[in-house]
Formats: sequence, structure tokens, C-alpha cells
Amino acid sequence: MLGFVQLGAGAGAVAGTPLVLPKNCGLVPTSQAPASQRSAVTGFAGDTPNKTRFFGRKVSALAFIKGKALLADYREPKMTVSAVDTSKAPSAESSNVLTAPPKSSYICASLTAETTEECIRQMAKAVEAGADLVEIRLDYIRDPDIKQILAARVCPAIVTNRPLRENGRFEGSEEERLGLLAQAGELGADYVDVEYDCVSGLRTRGSAKLILSYHNYTSTPSLEELRAIHDQMRASGADVTKVATFANRVTDNLEVFRLLASVPDDAPCIGLCMGPCGLMSRALAPKVGSFLTFAAMDSGKETAPGQLSIDALKNLYRFKKIGPTTKVHAIVGSPVAQSMSPAIHNAAFQELDLDCVYVPLLVAPEDLEHTIRSFAKTEVAGDFAIAGYSVTIPHKEAVLRLADEVDPVAQAIGAGNTLVSVGTDGPRRRYMVTNTDWLAAITAVEDGIRARDAGPEATPAASASGSGSESESEPERQKSPSTLRDWRFGNDPTSDVTVSTWTLNDWSPWTVKRSTFGGIEVT
Repeated sequence: MLGFVQLGAGAGAVAGTPLVLPKNCGLVPTSQAPASQRSAVTGFAGDTPNKTRFFGRKVSALAFIKGKALLADYREPKMTVSAVDTSKAPSAESSNVLTAPPKSSYICASLTAETTEECIRQMAKAVEAGADLVEIRLDYIRDPDIKQILAARVCPAIVTNRPLRENGRFEGSEEERLGLLAQAGELGADYVDVEYDCVSGLRTRGSAKLILSYHNYTSTPSLEELRAIHDQMRASGADVTKVATFANRVTDNLEVFRLLASVPDDAPCIGLCMGPCGLMSRALAPKVGSFLTFAAMDSGKETAPGQLSIDALKNLYRFKKIGPTTKVHAIVGSPVAQSMSPAIHNAAFQELDLDCVYVPLLVAPEDLEHTIRSFAKTEVAGDFAIAGYSVTIPHKEAVLRLADEVDPVAQAIGAGNTLVSVGTDGPRRRYMVTNTDWLAAITAVEDGIRARDAGPEATPAASASGSGSESESEPERQKSPSTLRDWRFGNDPTSDVTVSTWTLNDWSPWTVKRSTFGGIEVT
């Protein structure tokens, strides 16, 4: 697996063995890259056989040149990454109902339209964006014309009508609520979704397939409890079951993953965890066997906490490329939503055609040991053990005592930023902790000093942090041997180093700004 370290990005490399670069992959040693395209990064790779491991020694930093182009695409309003599967959903005429277990889970767009006309427009937009089917929320729509909506659909549709007690918006009587679902079934809905404890009140569903749902908006019950609920839904006639719980910590996802691993292949089940700690269950649905995952049309249009956008699923996490054998890598931290590591690593996986995915895990300090130990178990939901971690604040010191092996450099520094899988010990994976932050920092400083010493013609003016405006050119410096004491770090536009804040698109709260390290652009 390829990993990067960026000053200010707050993440290390998930590592294993040295990187083997295919020809024309767009990755070159820093020494061969133009100065304007160098980044303060270092690369490690995992699951690449027949090479000697390297830990605790300096290696060539890598400039992710072609990867920069991919990340630039992510920043466009409409993402276009050629390697992503952008096949359209089946038409209503050709295949209305998705019954067979999918090779890859489906993306279901949850619509938030408040009028019939807007619902029809959103359905078309969802398919264009890459959704396989849509969820029509009748509780969002004022006076819905169900017949008109279903007649206009261009892909399979799930119709649901959530009451207030289920975090929905329907305020009428239970008879009225279930009556609308019955009407949708009679008018040809592909699926109707009703809460499993209310199904007895659904007088008819016509030809629609029945999804029975269980939601828990406060916690995730034990596997035994989830199995009992699932079995009850199957016994009540569900064609598809849905289990959605709230994850209070990332290890809650494992209860849902184990449930999905235990259901028969001919019993489609939607399994997910809500909330920030449940993000991995949504992104990894094809890995763990969930029938589908729900997605928002856009950031800010979520119908449940933690829901990802269609855009993020397709282009950030490469949802359609994930399968049962995909290896999972992660960054652990708190906070972690601002990290650019998922964008960088997943773009690298795509470029190198690796069957891997990289997800953020929000882990509180008190949960770090439990998280590492839980996901190290190789029998978790098949073989779900996480292949390696980037480690960011506040865990960089604590991770040293959790690793099976500690790299000498990490030991000397007293902190690590990478957990590398180094084999197994019975039923669990073993990890080595290493540190690549020092190399990123030293490389940036060394390159900046060399650029400064080369003279003003080789050093473009630095820009003010986050402003995009250029500062006045600095006076020519005396060309004498440089030391670290010459450097001042901060947001002062007259200093040698200007550090910006970072961001990417709607699935991250950042926007990439122009930034320079001693004249070397690192955007």
C-alpha cells in the first residue's frame, strides 16, 4: 500500500514493504521531479512481495505528480476519474427489482425533495450521478403524487414513509402513514420499506418487494440481539432486511459486520451504522456484504447521520471497485474528518491498480487499544483485519505501547505515525509501529534550504497563508551554509515558511490553498 506524509496533513503512511512502481505510474523520486512539483511526502508500500522491508532508514521522498492531477479533479464540482466505474443503473423497463445478491453493493440515493416535481428531478439527477436505485421519502414530500412519481422513475425505487419516532417527518396517523405505503405498492413501487414492528398494519404491498427495517438511533445492540431481530424480520416475510444502528465507537461496526457475515446468500440484508463512527460501514458495504448503502445527493442533504454523498462513495472511496477481497487500511485519530489521507491514499490505490481502500476512523484516546485489538482479529467477519494504519493526533505516543514491534527510530522519537502489518500470531495480526513524520519534515527543510541558498532567481515569492496573494519578494540572502536556526515557521508572509490550511470538496471541510515551504510549492 502506498502512503504519504504531508506537513500539516496530520497523517502517516500505512506501510508494509517497499513500493514497487509500475512504469508510467506518475510517481518519481523527488530528485527527478521539478522543484515546483515536489511535495513534503514520503512513500511506503504494503502487500508488495519480494522486496526487503525498510524501516528506520532514509528513503527517497516521492512526488505524487499524476496523483496531483487526480486530486485536482476531486476539487471540481463534478468529479471525473476515469478509473471509476460510472455505469448507469438499470432502467425501470429492463430491471425494476434488484433481487440477486450483487457482486458489489448498490448505491441507493436518499432523496430529500419536498415536492413531487422536485422528487422527479432528483431521481434523474441521482442516476446521472451514479446511483443504482433511489429511496423516495414520502414523509419529506408535501401532498405527494405517488402515481406521477413512480411513472417518472428511471431506476428501481424504494418507497418509505418514516414517522417522527423514527427520525422521519410524517405527522399523520399510523393508518394514514401505512396507507400511503400500501398505495405505493399497488401503483408499482419496486420496494416498500416499513419498520419491522409495524408490518402487521400494512394491508397490502401489491407487487412490491418488502423491506423490513430496524433502526436504533442511540446504540448498537449485541450480535445476539441483532440476529434475533433479523430472524424475526425474515419470519415476517421480508424480502430484504435492514439493520441500522448508531455507532458510539468504531468497534460497534463489527457487530453489524458479523451479522452480515452470518446471513445466507439468498437473504439480502442491508447493514450499516449511523453517526461519524459508522462511516466505515457505509463505505465498505461491498466488502462486508451489505445489499446496498444509502447515499446523500450532496453534502448537507443527508437523511441520516454519517451518510456519505454519491460523489464521495464513487470517487473518494471507489465504491464500485470494492469487493470481499479488498484490503482495508485506515487512519485513526480524533478529530479525523479533516484529514486529507483518504483522498491521497485512495487516489494512489487507483493509480497503482491496488485492490485496497483507505477509510478514516474516529477513535477517542480511551478507545484506541480496544480498536486496534478488535480489528486485528483475522476471523472478524471473514478476514476483516485492517492491513495497516496511519496514526494521527492524539494517538502518536500511545500507539508505541500497543504495537508488537517498535521501529528504533520511532522508539527514539517517542512517537509513531504508522502501524504496519508484520504477519500473524495465531488468530490475530501483528503490527510494527514506525515513524515517517521526521523524514517528511527533514526533507522539506533540506529542500527549502537548498532552494534558498540557490539564490533569489530559484526561489519564487511565498504567498500569504490561505489568502492566495503573493508577498513581496524577499531580499537576496547571503549564500552561506544554512542551519535550522535560520528557519521561522508560522503564518507570517515574510517568513521563510508559509503554511496554509488544507481542504477538499464536499466530503471534507477543507479547501486546498497555495502554500510554500522556502519557495517550494506543496499544493
